[in-house]
Amino acid sequence: MNKVIAVAEQAEKKYFQGLSTMERTAVHPAYWNRGHGTTLTQWGTKLADIDRVNQGVLASSMGAALFKHVGFQYITDVHIEGDKEDPDGFSVAVLRYEFCLE
Repeated sequence: MNKVIAVAEQAEKKYFQGLSTMERTAVHPAYWNRGHGTTLTQWGTKLADIDRVNQGVLASSMGAALFKHVGFQYITDVHIEGDKEDPDGFSVAVLRYEFCLE
């Protein structure tokens, strides 16, 4: 877990440079495909618009699709090296939301 946190912190420093970040947005699988994830992330983007701040997010592939759907722009993928439990490791998408003036 420390490896994941270290890679996340490096990615946030490199790509977000102090931006507000959205973290750990999750919907229980029993409630998937009902719009709850969209509602949660849109709430976050509306707050960013109100506060006039850009936001960054590191997301799984499933989460990246959701964040793109609500207006985040894909930047790149960051790979996290594997270990004994997951030898291949995994990647997370780096996305950024630019606030909108109304």
